[in-house]
Amino acid sequence: MTKIIQYLIPCFSVFFSLYQHCSHQYREHFWAAMASLPGMEAVPQSQATDDSPKGIGFVGVHHVGFICENLERSLEFYCGVLGLEISDLRPDKSLYYRGAWLLLGNQMIHLMELPNPDPVSGRPLHGGEDRHVCVYIQNPDALKLILKRAGISYTESQSVRPQIFIRDPDGNALEFQPSNVQSTPKE
Repeated sequence: MTKIIQYLIPCFSVFFSLYQHCSHQYREHFWAAMASLPGMEAVPQSQATDDSPKGIGFVGVHHVGFICENLERSLEFYCGVLGLEISDLRPDKSLYYRGAWLLLGNQMIHLMELPNPDPVSGRPLHGGEDRHVCVYIQNPDALKLILKRAGISYTESQSVRPQIFIRDPDGNALEFQPSNVQSTPKE
């Protein structure tokens, strides 16, 4: 079961990223194409069974989890530098490790102070060549200014889109996508 979940998480990330990058007019085409795939036809919830992938009904990403070595250092980065706020809706008091839930629009980032099983050094310099989370923002120029003032290096997309990539203090890669950019370049 764990191997299945490890496989599905990147798939969900790609699916959500593709869907979020689609403008409203293309989302209907996206869902029509998805429904045309074998086994992906829409099934009313009342007809779905526990073993039917047709009845899952994905609607979005609730949160992403990032492992951090030092919660205070991570909170300084995410709250102090990036300006995210801690959510009191999801306290971590019942968990055996320290952590925090950060508000990110309608989603959240869950910081978890746990031993990191992944190497922090030796990762690609450009976060777009590594596992990453893409976040919509309204003002990329403001982000660049904040990062420069904080002495945080960033890379820009190697595609035609104006994305910005950074790493947090624990090597987790974040991509920032302007919310007003179309999913495909204009011709």
